[in-house]
Amino acid sequence: RLFFTNAGSGIGSAISDDGLTFSYETIRISWQDAQDQGAQIGPSRIHRLADDRVRLYIGSSQTGVHSFVSTDEGETFEFEEDERITQVEAGMDSIQKLSIVPTPDGNYRGYFGPAPQHDSSDDGPPDHWLQSAISSDLLTWEVEDGVRIGPGAPSLTASVREVFPLLRDDGCVTLFYQLNKPQ
Repeated sequence: RLFFTNAGSGIGSAISDDGLTFSYETIRISWQDAQDQGAQIGPSRIHRLADDRVRLYIGSSQTGVHSFVSTDEGETFEFEEDERITQVEAGMDSIQKLSIVPTPDGNYRGYFGPAPQHDSSDDGPPDHWLQSAISSDLLTWEVEDGVRIGPGAPSLTASVREVFPLLRDDGCVTLFYQLNKPQ
């Protein structure tokens, strides 16, 4: 099952039996249902929990990161109270989705950045960067100091978005991301 933001409608899903061809299913979380709970629909990431539930993390251009959880493989979702990461904790006006990888000590690290901004100048789109947060339970997150990649980082300073962490067999993590200012 694939989950995606369906512009103006909410979080939709599509299903596949081969991972190549998908058929649209339905809206799983509507814009209105999310707003009724105090959440805003934006870019999302899904994470399978150890007990086979799935948690959907949603960032927004207006709020921090919220989450919804499903006990039936993502057919229905329940809102989870409170924000996982607030705008204040992140130090940004809007937060993009939370992309998670397990750490060797049994905790989790989530990577995130500011939600895409639509204003631009002659210099192209505004700068974006990646930060990280740590959690032991996937609900409570502590934002780590510093910028991982992007303006303000010690070495990789290009403007970046859309991070996806991949845990390698040797325990290393590779971060895939989009350059935000490819010029």
